[in-house]
Amino acid sequence: MRCGWSLLACCLLICGCKTTSGSASALASVEFRGNTPGQITRVVEETFIRHGYHVTRTGPFTTLFEREGSLGTSIMYGNWVTEEKSVWIRVKVRLVPIQPELFRLDCNACRVRDRGSSVEEEIPFGKLNRGHFQEILDECASSLKGAPAKTQEPAGIEKP
Repeated sequence: MRCGWSLLACCLLICGCKTTSGSASALASVEFRGNTPGQITRVVEETFIRHGYHVTRTGPFTTLFEREGSLGTSIMYGNWVTEEKSVWIRVKVRLVPIQPELFRLDCNACRVRDRGSSVEEEIPFGKLNRGHFQEILDECASSLKGAPAKTQEPAGIEKP
């Protein structure tokens, strides 16, 4: 009996633990071929600004964008009992070098409740909400030389 439980525990540990990386963990993703990180970052910032976001933080390969959420978002995810801060949309875009002239742009987004306070809460968007963010990334890729090199689909989700 003890051997059976040990075997079950080992199987669960081996099969149940998996680290996701790259586009598998991203909400939306696109690849760029033949562009520099500076060109990609410039186009990404311009495109997100055009969609109503503003840059809140930049790093060597990461940019953070935010915009105020809609009234519907604030009602659904915010505090609708009092006139508190509205819910914000936060998007983290990360440029990942793959090869010397190939980069992948990963995007993750969340709704932010009580933005800027000590009890700030991030509510991640699910994979079903990826369409809006994938369209923005595809627009970024189209703004550079030609169309995107390849749009990454998260594991298990097919593009309609």
